[in-house]
This record gives sequence, structure tokens and C-alpha cells, in this order.
Amino acid sequence: MGAYGNEDIYTPNMNRITEEGMIFTQALTCPVCSPSRAMIMTGLYPNKVGVDDWISSEETEGILPSKPTIAEVLKKAGYFTGLIGKWHLGKEEVYHPLNRGFDYFMGFLGGGNNPKDPVFEVEGKGKQLKGFTIDIVGQDAIRFIRENKDRPFALFFHTREPHMPYTPTPQEDMAHYINKKLRVPEVENFPIEKLQEEYREYYASISSIDRNIGYLLEELDNLGLRDNTIVI
Repeated sequence: MGAYGNEDIYTPNMNRITEEGMIFTQALTCPVCSPSRAMIMTGLYPNKVGVDDWISSEETEGILPSKPTIAEVLKKAGYFTGLIGKWHLGKEEVYHPLNRGFDYFMGFLGGGNNPKDPVFEVEGKGKQLKGFTIDIVGQDAIRFIRENKDRPFALFFHTREPHMPYTPTPQEDMAHYINKKLRVPEVENFPIEKLQEEYREYYASISSIDRNIGYLLEELDNLGLRDNTIVI
């Protein structure tokens, strides 16, 4: 993102969060998905909560039920909790978001999904939805905020992006990178133009997240919630 010094990528809304708040330049996480999410959800090292690697579709593990999640803590404190998008912390019933502190869940339990026309769990049932996945979760997040604006709420906005495959991506997000020469590393035996293409698709995927973050920040402003909402 731009706030960390990337001059090629278009992330004005992520940058806005750092400009109006704070930015962390030193932090510990994991280079793969599930352990990082487990750390965020529990505040503990992943080996302490039973998730020390990404969870494949064949595995049945998840965050240990004995380890409380931040959603469970917030729910006990009176917040209406929602998770929209990706979970990837256990697909068994005991690990389901609705059993780990969330009042509302719309999204998918596994690690990946299609960037367009995804199959989501909606009201407890699998359903194929039409449109770009990033915009589907973005619009549902706006609906969640509107419907819960008059009570304490905690929204976890978990995009599938920028998970591979990066494309198809909304044209308005790819437009920032068409015919743009990006700074990319030199990789032996890998064509430079192919790497440029990969970066354009990757950056466009990130910009699609940023655009939807902008919609969410705008919604907080429109509803008069800016001064009473913490955005992380």
C-alpha cells in the first residue's frame, strides 16, 4: 500500500486511515493465511490456539474452542458482531463463526473463492451470488452498518482479495495500472512482461479492496458515526 512507500499502487483510503490514525512499522505475524487470522482473532501466537499453518480443505482443525476470540469478548460486552467474507479458521461446526462469537455471518469458511460469482453461505445455506466478490462483501458490509447504526456493533470485513486468482477484477480498479510500467524485481528465467502483468493484476485486486474501504468510511461519515467508531 502507498502508506508503506509503494508509489505504484493506488490505495488512497488505506493511506487515509494511516494519516488520520496511526501506522505500525514493526509487527509479528505469519506469512500464510490461517495463522495470521488466528493471531488477529485471539491475540495469541498461532501455536497456542491450534492453528500453526494454513488450513487445507482436507483438514478439520480450527481455533481451539478453549481460546476465546475477540468477537466473543465484544459480544459479551454488548456489541452486535458480524463477519462478512472469509473465515478460514475451521469449517467444522464447532469452529463456525456463529459458534465463535459472531451474531451474523455471510461469506465462506474455506481459504479461497472465485473473484466473481462466488458461492457464499447466506443465512446458513450455500448460495451462488452474482457479481464481483469484493463488491458483494462491500455492499453487505454497508447494509450491516446501516442496520446496526443505533447500537454498538463490531464488523469484521474479511475480503478474499488479494488471494489468487487475482482476476477478473472490476475494470475501474484495473484502470489504474493499464499501460503503466511498475517496479518489479528481477526474477531469473521469468519474463519481465509476465511479471508486470502479475503485478498489475495483484495491485488491481488490492485497489478493489481499497475502493470498498472508501465506501465503508464514507458510510460512517454519512451516518454520523465517524467520531464513535474505531477503524482498524
